Amino acid sequence: MPILFRHLLGNYFKSFFLCVGSFVSILIVSRFKEMARFAAISNDFLKTALFSLYQIPAILPFAFPIAALVASFLLSHRMSEKGEMTALFTSGCPQKWVLSPLLLIAFGLGLGSFSISADLSPLCRGASKRLLFDETSSNPSLLLQKKSLFNTSTYLKMDDENLVLVISHKKTGELQLFTSSYLEKLDNEVHGSDVGGILQQNQKTTTFFVKELFAPIEQESFSLRLKDLTFKELRKEGALTEMVQRSFLAFSVFTFTMLGFIFGIHLPRFPNQNLAWVFLIALLTLVIFFALKSIPSSLLFPVALFPHVFITLVSLKKLRTIS
Repeated sequence: MPILFRHLLGNYFKSFFLCVGSFVSILIVSRFKEMARFAAISNDFLKTALFSLYQIPAILPFAFPIAALVASFLLSHRMSEKGEMTALFTSGCPQKWVLSPLLLIAFGLGLGSFSISADLSPLCRGASKRLLFDETSSNPSLLLQKKSLFNTSTYLKMDDENLVLVISHKKTGELQLFTSSYLEKLDNEVHGSDVGGILQQNQKTTTFFVKELFAPIEQESFSLRLKDLTFKELRKEGALTEMVQRSFLAFSVFTFTMLGFIFGIHLPRFPNQNLAWVFLIALLTLVIFFALKSIPSSLLFPVALFPHVFITLVSLKKLRTIS
């Protein structure tokens, strides 16, 4: 590998991983209370560590584009201030020699970001929920004490012998517990003995329909369930918006690297103007990303492609002015 490539990539990766580490640290701090409460429930260091690690992949798809923008911008800014960029261009070094290794690495990082958001993040989210489920299933009353751990409207555990159902009241937000044992399933009905909880007073036996039992679960928002699905499962469900959003973030790593590096070259001459343009374009891209959920399917692809095409055209035009 040429010395120039090693110099560019070395400085790029230093800033990139520093930014990603900062995002992960912010995530851990923001969810520290939730992790501490899980630790109080489990009393197991290994499970608590796993629960904390499972939170990290959820932030990485958002951290990668921002880290790529900051790292590329700081790299070209530093090279411009030291005169390295001027020396490269005046010595006849082609512009593609400076930009191509960064774009190649950004493309690889984009693929990594896509694999994380497509498969790793949903799997870790599901594993995190299973850990919480296993810890609370042994003592469901913990859910009534730790409402912050109960992030859905319905909690259900049913096997051949026992039933545990916790429902969150829509208006008051209070949690209601229903338990039963010695279950007997007959067609569309379920018979239970030793019934207790807030939903019903203690009774020896009770009967309820399966459709009534699962009604609170069927009322769960479909959008909440999409985050737990892998990309292959999203294709089966036909969740086009969620698939486009995950691809959007992955491709942003490539376009943000191009935007940051090219606009950072002119920073010594126009310090405020270039920085403002980078900030506004990046902000516009993030706004479009969050607005994709409310855009009709017929306009989804054009709207999703617009910021990336715009960044590419603006960056190439800016690059021509350098020479």
